[in-house]
This record gives sequence, structure tokens and C-alpha cells, in this order.
Amino acid sequence: MELTAILIAPKGVAGPLGDLMERLGSVGVQVSIVDEVATAVEISRRHARPPAVLLDLREVGAGEVEDQQIAAETIRKTLAKLPSALPIVVTSEADPMLIVSCIRAGAGDVIDLQLEGTAAARAVVHRICDRQAERQAELAMMGSQRDMIEDLLKDLIRTERRSIDLEEKLGSVGKPIPGVSLKIVDADGKELPAGMVGTICLKTGPATPFVEYWEDPGLTSRHLQDGWFLTPARGRLDDEGVLWIGE
Repeated sequence: MELTAILIAPKGVAGPLGDLMERLGSVGVQVSIVDEVATAVEISRRHARPPAVLLDLREVGAGEVEDQQIAAETIRKTLAKLPSALPIVVTSEADPMLIVSCIRAGAGDVIDLQLEGTAAARAVVHRICDRQAERQAELAMMGSQRDMIEDLLKDLIRTERRSIDLEEKLGSVGKPIPGVSLKIVDADGKELPAGMVGTICLKTGPATPFVEYWEDPGLTSRHLQDGWFLTPARGRLDDEGVLWIGE
């Protein structure tokens, strides 16, 4: 398995940092040296397996709170651009508090050139590359699970909406049977649009004719107009032609 790494070193690789690069190259680690995070992002995208990311923080001193804050902020900015990375911080005089600050900010490991030199560098890069690959797989799985959950929620919402629509329809009278026409009119007999409440009128076809009230021509004349029977009930028709009784 080929090991790859990216060193972000804005001020170059002179001195012990150059020795570290030579050491990694001699043990089979392919290192790209850049001076900004944006370039590191471009290079990282070319690899299926995320390269280890080394951050040159040799100028960050030990024992100073301000330096600890600078180190932590540098790591956070790097992670904002490379969220799957576990940066390896390269220092020249790290103390325990600086190391703690780096780890808490999201660093995967620390190589202190003065304390330990370059002997363990390949092992550190190897370990970080393995952890990053595992993290990348976890993030991909989380993304897939999130997409599945979103699709499931969308299906549930659609199902709930259909259930609500069905419950609403169950509260209606329904549509007229074949051969019967319905309309809603106002007090002047003018037909009202869907959604407006008025007097329910119906017209029957030849198969179910309504002729008259038995022996009551007065009642017939009041309720039968131009073939339409004006019922005493009030209601409305919706956009689908479903009849709803009541105000």
C-alpha cells in the first residue's frame, strides 16, 4: 500500500523539516509540499485514500498560551477545509500543554523534531492514513444513512398527507351518483364557485326523475326551478366535486 502525505509549510522546508521530508521519502512515503491549505485540498481530492496532512508549526513556541491558541486555530482552519483529515503537527519544542491543545483542536498526532527526531515519522504517517481511511468510510456511511432517513421521512410525510386527505374525504357526503348533478347557489339562485357555501341543488336524470311533491304544487314551485331541486340543506362543493354538508 502506497503511503502519501501533504506537508503544509508556508515558510519552506529548510533545516530539520527538510530532514523529515528526506526521511519520509527514503521509507516510501510520497510527500507533496504546499504553502497553503487550498492547494492541499486540491491534491487530496486526487487520492481515493486521504493522504496524511502535516502542519508545520515549528514557530509556535512552548509554554505560551497565545502560541497554544495559534496552534489550535491553525488546526481548526485546516479541518474546516479538510474535514476527514487528522492533521499531524510538526513542532520543534513542544511541551505537554501545546500537545494537549493540538489534540483537543483535532490533531491526530504530533511529531516533535527536537524531542524525537524523524525515526518514528513513517509509523505516524501510516497510522494516521489508516485512521483517516476508517473515518472517511464512517463519514460516507453516515451520509448514506442520512440520505436514507431523509427519504424515509419524506415517504412518511407523503403517507401522512394522504391519510389526512382521506380522513377529510370521509367527513364528506361524497360525489353524486351517475345521473345526478349537483350545484350550490346563493339566495338569488346564482351558482357559486367551489368552496363557497350555499343552498344545495340537484338535478336528476331520466332514470331517477324528480317530478313534484305529492299533491303540493306550492311546495313544488318553491323547490323545483328549471329542472333543479332546491333542497333545504346548505353545503359546498370542493374542487373535486365532493359535497360537504353544513356551513
